[in-house]
Amino acid sequence: MEGVVLSTVTLVLLTGPEYVGRVSVNSFTGSLELRELTSGDTGLYSVSLISGAGPASGKTILNVYERISGPEITGPSEPLIAGISSANLSCQAAAGTSISREWLKGDQPLSPSNRITFSEDQSSVFISPVESSDNGEYQCRLSNPVSTDTANYSLTVNYGPEDVLIQGASDIEVGQTVVLICSASSEPPATFTWTLNGTETSVMAAEYTVEDVTYDDSGNYTCVAENAVTGSSGSSAVHVLFVKGGPVSVSGPPLGAILGGVFGSLGCVGLAAAVGIYVVKTRRRPSPPSRDPQTVVMDPSATYRSTSGTQGQSSPGGTNGPYEEHRF
Repeated sequence: MEGVVLSTVTLVLLTGPEYVGRVSVNSFTGSLELRELTSGDTGLYSVSLISGAGPASGKTILNVYERISGPEITGPSEPLIAGISSANLSCQAAAGTSISREWLKGDQPLSPSNRITFSEDQSSVFISPVESSDNGEYQCRLSNPVSTDTANYSLTVNYGPEDVLIQGASDIEVGQTVVLICSASSEPPATFTWTLNGTETSVMAAEYTVEDVTYDDSGNYTCVAENAVTGSSGSSAVHVLFVKGGPVSVSGPPLGAILGGVFGSLGCVGLAAAVGIYVVKTRRRPSPPSRDPQTVVMDPSATYRSTSGTQGQSSPGGTNGPYEEHRF
């Protein structure tokens, strides 16, 4: 007993075979020494003393803790599907005693809910049904008075596809390149197919690319996402692509040549008018009597209209007419 010095000790040490070579008693103080402790040494120890002052006794509890090693989380072996499956996670250690456990998800404490329950000793957690939000990293932190260790587990919940969406241009010019991208929330990642105006295309990827677009590429695009594990599929809203005409390229003579042609044409018109006036003014004698004195005959076989609206016909004998021929 602490604080008591024994002058005379009568030592009677009763030991079992498990203590042989590991235990000794100090005859002066009466203290007991245990070596090479094991978890089996945990328990209640008592001592009885007989001295001149009379008998005395004492008791103490010895707790021997084993360091924690080999922590591990075990989980379901079958694929988990959101809204359908359940998951049980169990946390154990290869060695260690008097272990307490704490569960975490993403380094944040995992709390019980209407879907999440813990066993009485916190050695396991049960999730039913699993949801897509349960995906992630789980930790089980084990501790006792002499050690701490942590086990990790990655939980995968298959779900989707959800929120299927097409992103890309809505209008583009002929000859350019268009890129449409389909996305979906899915585990595992979804596979994609595309339809144009209700007809399935050969594109089976998240990205739909068309180089050098034509008017035939206009229309309604739809993306369908599929998940091979969940067996589910989802379709995007219709994405309308309008292909419009590109910039017009004008080829031809330069502006100077065009203007020159315009002015040249105007000059020809003026020259023709001058020739007409000259022909009229070279008459050498009055025209023969006619129903319309304003009619001018330049071609014997042609018919001309006067300003009064009447017609005149040239005489058959064009060479004997009253006009002189001029060549230009």
